[in-house]
Amino acid sequence: MNTQPVPTSIFATILFVLAGGIICPISEEFFFRGLLIRGTEKLGTNFSIVVSAIYFSIYHNNPYRLITLLLFALLIGYIVHYTNSILPGILFHVLTNSIFVISSYIQGPNKYNEIYSDISNVSVSLLENNYVLMIILVISCSLSFWYIIKLKNLSITKDLNQDTAKHADKIKGKIYIVFSLLLAILIFIAFTS
Repeated sequence: MNTQPVPTSIFATILFVLAGGIICPISEEFFFRGLLIRGTEKLGTNFSIVVSAIYFSIYHNNPYRLITLLLFALLIGYIVHYTNSILPGILFHVLTNSIFVISSYIQGPNKYNEIYSDISNVSVSLLENNYVLMIILVISCSLSFWYIIKLKNLSITKDLNQDTAKHADKIKGKIYIVFSLLLAILIFIAFTS
């Protein structure tokens, strides 16, 4: 989790910037800020930004940076929302990742590992039994898949004239998303243990 490859040459740094500084942030922005926020916006703007930010921070699978990733994702989510464009989010994400890659090259692998070695020895294991983790993973993935199907069914409008039905569907959608988010957190715990 904390052992990250550090570029040791200019050529490697260029490759790292292309892969981790440009390609990954663009794809992450299209998914988390484009698909997730835009796809759940009808449930509420703040709700969709917070859900996307939580998924983004869990996706990176690093409990040591969970809070900073969450705050970073909230910031980008609101930038994308208020500018009504994904481009500022992409630019901000690309700059952040590229600066991190370049600074790790400048620091060098020894200094980088020295800085992060203490946190890599910290145990974050919450569950020790691999069988229990596998059961949690299977149940969580199965329920998440079921919630996605339920959300898809809710997105199909049945009758546009019924405001109360829309409100009930909005509440159901939020409940499904919150439960699937809790399951994603369980999956995160299972994989970081």
